Amino acid sequence: MQQKAEGVGLLKKVLALLTAEVLVTALIPANVSAEEINTEAEEISAEANTETEEISAEANTETEDISAEANAESEDTSAEAGISEETAGSGAEEENGSISALQDGDYTIESGVGEGYMLNLENESSDNAANISLYEQTGGFGQIFHVAGAGGFYTITSDLSDKSVDVSGGGTSPGVNVQQYQSNGTKAQQFNISSSSRAGFYTIKAASGSAYLQRRTRRD
Repeated sequence: MQQKAEGVGLLKKVLALLTAEVLVTALIPANVSAEEINTEAEEISAEANTETEEISAEANTETEDISAEANAESEDTSAEAGISEETAGSGAEEENGSISALQDGDYTIESGVGEGYMLNLENESSDNAANISLYEQTGGFGQIFHVAGAGGFYTITSDLSDKSVDVSGGGTSPGVNVQQYQSNGTKAQQFNISSSSRAGFYTIKAASGSAYLQRRTRRD
């Protein structure tokens, strides 16, 4: 009985060895040398390293692109902010209320009395000394004036005649007449325009004295 058991055990060992050899043979063909196996292993390793490097390079490129886009957006935002600040500053009024930052341009000048009366070139004349008065709004060119800054003051020029609003004789007394006259650069044609306590309105003061443009009092 013992010999039979030993024989069975030996047979199992032989079968185990044969099975192992068959498995090894199946995995490694007999005609493949050790050098070829090493070469293939090195090629696989090289390919793996190449793919790793390519993935790493692509990742770095994407990171740089994202960083560049972020910097560009940051610069654009800064430029836009700068543009906004400049725009806001260009229309601001000085705190002391003396000369407001009124933009040069064409304006109609309405009396603050609120009756729809506009500064008006009488008879749309082109003559020197033609009167400047108040008249109900007509939409005519005789009620359009070009306002432009000049040495801390403003000139007011008729768009129709291209002549300046002028304090007659450069007078300084209350009630002196306002007319149009050929532009001559004198103080009689310069005005201080300052912000009024009433929103959206301004006061217009002659540079030649302390008088303001004012609607003439009606006489019955």
